[in-house]
Amino acid sequence: LSETVVFNVGGKLFEVLREPTLTLHGDSLLAQLAEDYDGSTPIFVEANPELFQYILEYHRRRKIFLPVTVSKESVLRECSALGLTPP
Repeated sequence: LSETVVFNVGGKLFEVLREPTLTLHGDSLLAQLAEDYDGSTPIFVEANPELFQYILEYHRRRKIFLPVTVSKESVLRECSALGLTPP
């Protein structure tokens, strides 16, 4: 398996490390989608590409720091759709 995983989110590509980024939240949809990822093509994720960076940040740090211009409710909705439950 590849050390990195590439997600296609609304046409925008995001490349992340499998370890430790995705393994910290093994039950999340992203971790499940990446389980058998062979690196041949990006994994399509139906999500908002502008908010996806914050989802990845939560996978990395277990925290999300949002600028005042980003809706907390929108990020929490994306988290929920992707199987994450931030505090």
